[in-house]
Amino acid sequence: MQLKTNLSSDIGDIIRSIEQESGKATQVIIANGDVKYLIADLTKRQGHYRVELDDTYDNFPESKISPVPNQELAGKYTSFDVIKKSFQGKELVLMGDKVTGFSIGVYLFNAGRGGGSQYSVVGKIVYPLLQKDEKVEVEELE
Repeated sequence: MQLKTNLSSDIGDIIRSIEQESGKATQVIIANGDVKYLIADLTKRQGHYRVELDDTYDNFPESKISPVPNQELAGKYTSFDVIKKSFQGKELVLMGDKVTGFSIGVYLFNAGRGGGSQYSVVGKIVYPLLQKDEKVEVEELE
């Protein structure tokens, strides 16, 4: 969806102000009846993303502390797509979605019969703040 230019820039100014005060990247979800819109999607930002990983995790159900694998994945990335590609085929996985947010997990076990796989969160993605000249996009969510 394309909003009128002045409305889109007003929303961008509000988001930039929130980010400058908090020091954290922000996206907004607005509901208009049954339709929801995502504004300033964190996964489509300009600038550098950073992956931060813990050193160890509680390897339940084995009840032992284990080192977090794939430490080489920690660091700066040029885009969220590059992060996604870097994690393919690794022991660590990206968990979540662009609405609820992403975290980095390591597989623990399969709970079987409807319980699904269990993961432990061992890292996070630090998103870039909205740049001064970056256009704010509005995306209709399905």
